[in-house]
Amino acid sequence: MSPPAAPARRVAMDLTEDLVARVERIEPDPGPMPGVPQFNDADYRTAMADLVAQYRPERLHVFAYGSLIWKPEFEIESQIRAIAHGWHRAFCLKLTRWRGTREQPGLMMALDRGGCCNGVLYRLPAGDLAAQIERLLRREMSSKPPANMARWFD
Repeated sequence: MSPPAAPARRVAMDLTEDLVARVERIEPDPGPMPGVPQFNDADYRTAMADLVAQYRPERLHVFAYGSLIWKPEFEIESQIRAIAHGWHRAFCLKLTRWRGTREQPGLMMALDRGGCCNGVLYRLPAGDLAAQIERLLRREMSSKPPANMARWFD
């Protein structure tokens, strides 16, 4: 009888500039897909008004799990580590600009239902809630219908 097999060894790998450089593919932006309507100022104001009508917090908190962590593009009053229960990161957002082409779409991570996701909860300064939400929508959404929907969650 042979001894039991040794358990598989997990190897930790750090994400380094060298590793990113090996896989990074810069694609020129061909612009919006022909025939796909883009958000205009009125669309952003409507989306913002819909979100504000759903929930009127006294202060705005934003859960960041990706690029909002290292490039938030808004003022931050405080931040804490947080977990979004009921959501997990997955390669579920198809891109035909920036990280892919129309001929060879790329995938980007976004939140999908189920599981949990670690991230950062930012508390934004008190002030114009509507303007803060609209600024976030302009950063994250461009085409109609949007592939990524803003939503409130606990």
